[in-house]
Amino acid sequence: ISWIFLVLWPIAAPLTYTAALVHSSQAIQQHRPTYLSTATKFLWSGYKEQFFWWELLEMVRKLVLTSYVVFVDIEEGYTKLGRLFFGLLLTIGFLVLTVSAQPHKHLSDNAIATCAHLLL
Repeated sequence: ISWIFLVLWPIAAPLTYTAALVHSSQAIQQHRPTYLSTATKFLWSGYKEQFFWWELLEMVRKLVLTSYVVFVDIEEGYTKLGRLFFGLLLTIGFLVLTVSAQPHKHLSDNAIATCAHLLL
């Protein structure tokens, strides 16, 4: 049964969060709390209102770096260095996105996120 959850988690968690954020997006952006927008506050409260979806993007980034990068097939001409290069490109892409968007409400959170991307 553990294999089921091992396969289900990387697919179901982002889809569930996406559905919840899509259904509560108007309430979040219009500052009109609903039961769902309050329940999903842990996903969006640290971000500027136009970036309420940023945590979902972060979750996908983490899943790709920790799970999906394994699917870069080393038997099809890629090497382990190819996986590393893929992860590096993804990290640099998110670094550029974070620096340009500045999605967090607090300046210090943006600085910490930038430093974390630089360290990866």
